[in-house]
Amino acid sequence: MYRSGKRMRALIGLWILAGLVVAGVNATLLLQLLDEPLAGYSAVVRNASRGFGQYRMLLTAEAQKITSGMDLLASRFAPPVVEKKPVAPNVSARPVAQKAPPVPVSLPTLTGIMTRRSTDGSAKRLAVMDGRICNEGDRLGDLTVTGISRKGVRLARGDRTWFLKAPEVAYSLTTQ
Repeated sequence: MYRSGKRMRALIGLWILAGLVVAGVNATLLLQLLDEPLAGYSAVVRNASRGFGQYRMLLTAEAQKITSGMDLLASRFAPPVVEKKPVAPNVSARPVAQKAPPVPVSLPTLTGIMTRRSTDGSAKRLAVMDGRICNEGDRLGDLTVTGISRKGVRLARGDRTWFLKAPEVAYSLTTQ
């Protein structure tokens, strides 16, 4: 009787050990299922992108309202057009060399600045201009993005530079 009791205890111990092994394997497989790598962007980046899209649509609608109102106002207060009579050129005067007027520059519209953190913890700023996401060094037409900071974006063409001030923050996931 004493020997059969030890065998029974050993058998019960083996069953308990086998049950723990099966539970451990199942738990590992379940954790692997739940911790699959993210496909695409994280939820935070998707929410930020959605927020910037909403902000861009709002900004575009407001800009269209403002410009249509300004066109109506400008047409109401436009000065009358007075026709000038042509003046006969002075033949005795020498022609004067005129400087070519500077080529007008059409600056892009800055709608937002985003900060992207990499896995090593470094931060990289991106600018949203004319509906495009731009990095430093990117080109917009003949303009080059030379710097992106929290305060705005610096653009350059040749030896001339421009600074576009960052818009007021209407949507942010962080207070940074």
